[in-house]
Amino acid sequence: MKWSYRIARVAGIDVRVHATFLLLIGYWGLMGYQDGGSRGAIDQVIFGSFLFLCVVLHEFGHAFAARGYGIRTPDITLLPIGGVARLERMPENPRQELVIALAGPMVNVAIAAALWIVVGTPPTGPRIFDSGLQELGFNLLYANIFLVVFNLIPAFPMDGGRVLRALLSFWLPHPTATKIAARIGQGLALVFAFVGLFGIPGYWSANPFLLFIAMFIFMGAQQETVFADMRAAVAGMRITDAMITRFHTLSADLPLAQAVEEAQRDMQSVYPVTDSHLRPVGVVPRNELLQATASPHSTVGSIAHTVPSVRADALFGEAFVLMQESGSPVLPVVNPAGQVVGIVSLNLLRERAQARR
Repeated sequence: MKWSYRIARVAGIDVRVHATFLLLIGYWGLMGYQDGGSRGAIDQVIFGSFLFLCVVLHEFGHAFAARGYGIRTPDITLLPIGGVARLERMPENPRQELVIALAGPMVNVAIAAALWIVVGTPPTGPRIFDSGLQELGFNLLYANIFLVVFNLIPAFPMDGGRVLRALLSFWLPHPTATKIAARIGQGLALVFAFVGLFGIPGYWSANPFLLFIAMFIFMGAQQETVFADMRAAVAGMRITDAMITRFHTLSADLPLAQAVEEAQRDMQSVYPVTDSHLRPVGVVPRNELLQATASPHSTVGSIAHTVPSVRADALFGEAFVLMQESGSPVLPVVNPAGQVVGIVSLNLLRERAQARR
């Protein structure tokens, strides 16, 4: 994800922070300062930092549950709206998806239970800490309970929406279950937008942040529906039926200045980046390559985007899932030896899907 920076690597998973997250930290500090001066600003930033630690642990819950089914998680990114664990794919087995979707909220349940044991029941728990730590513990307890409830709202693509799809998939085809869950999610998004604009008199004041959440849910649900339709349209087709086989690759250790020169002579829109054995390292779009600032020691590998690869004998549906979960519209295609033998793009898959409808 652009504008995100790695701050840690845990159990083989990169933990990244998006630049916009720093704006949220600054906003918390400003709100705290207005309420309680410097002390209020510090307290608010500390609470926010611990809250997003809980969010990261929530995402690791998804990641470790997915790992149990052989699904890797390249990274977890902190955004102002929460955390995103980028799984390489989501399983179509409803039982597996149910476990993965519930694993995140269950982490928050465990955190809330631990805090309840330590600080007691708010606001009259035993004073085993000073008042500041006690209040922080209470606030985090409330926040984790909120995270559980909020994430389990059946608004696809949130955790609750994925739980709903998994349950529906026990009785319905996966595309149908996706559409139903997505429509429910979009309906709830409209409710969130209304409350964000007008509030609920006597219960909830208008909150522009709910509009942002509503937009995220509505667009995410729409994207899931589109992918479900496309996957259903190309069911049974394999990557070898439509992959691009006339293309150029760039070596990961190729000097960036030399790669820019090659891109200036070539109109290929994206380049697979490979190691010395022609195994995929990532991809780099031509426009990014041409805009790159080349230092004497920089190489193509330093700007390549890490993306999953797809086997040449895989079904189109697998490529759709990989593109959806990775956010990359282009994937390298590999042979049984793991060497790049082609490229498959989202536009190409869409063309094939439309042709079969």
